[in-house]
Amino acid sequence: MIPRLRKDGMLPQGVHPVTIDEVLAAYPPRNQQRQILNDSLQRVVEALRALDTTIMISIDGSYVTHKDEPNDVDLLLVTAQHLEIDILAYLD
Repeated sequence: MIPRLRKDGMLPQGVHPVTIDEVLAAYPPRNQQRQILNDSLQRVVEALRALDTTIMISIDGSYVTHKDEPNDVDLLLVTAQHLEIDILAYLD
């Protein structure tokens, strides 16, 4: 479960294990920018899960704040199976 945002609009510190459905529910498409980011995030998560279900995906940055129109979604991928260059080529 994603905890409530702090008064400054940021998530509390820590790791918050959730599903992609929980992320999309917590950050609904309130406008076109959020819709674009949500669609992109869902596609990349589905693609990464198709590649390897053991990849840990961490979502960070302005996307997980109260900002109405964040510019992007910051992702950190942790895997022992794949090189960065291979993942980028796969996603391309």
